[in-house]
Amino acid sequence: MVELIREADEKNSSQWTPSTWTDLEKKRGRWIANAARRGCKTFWRRFTPELPHEKREPNTTANGIIVGLAGLQAAFDDGEIDAAHLTPDEVRLASRYAVNEMNGFTRWFPSLASAHPGIVGEILSECVQGEWLYSEDRKDVHDVLQRLVWHGESPTGMEMLM
Repeated sequence: MVELIREADEKNSSQWTPSTWTDLEKKRGRWIANAARRGCKTFWRRFTPELPHEKREPNTTANGIIVGLAGLQAAFDDGEIDAAHLTPDEVRLASRYAVNEMNGFTRWFPSLASAHPGIVGEILSECVQGEWLYSEDRKDVHDVLQRLVWHGESPTGMEMLM
């Protein structure tokens, strides 16, 4: 499935989440592209991503995270998810995905944080607290705290942690 997701938006190398599925549709057909999207949309609720500080191997991303991120983005893009109507458990799960996006946060994360600032803030706080426990000799230390510094505009920014 991850290969199909990568084929969906071949020019996108800066994030796991495809911004379009047109490349996959052109290469493999509409039926395959739609089936892949549907599969990703179904999958995100069935997998629980580790937070960045919980990973045994820093700087790695499980295939399940990539599939779930693609599914969440597709569901938001298709209007099947409204951040305001997610349950608290779904918000926690979506937040766990969002903090694992490559090079920043997902496009839908600000709307999630706006609709559920307390729950999203709890996840962000847990991530930052976990990062403070990294050992001195750890090489890969740029996780959620760095994203908050660079992409932390209101309401998903540092003020949520206070």
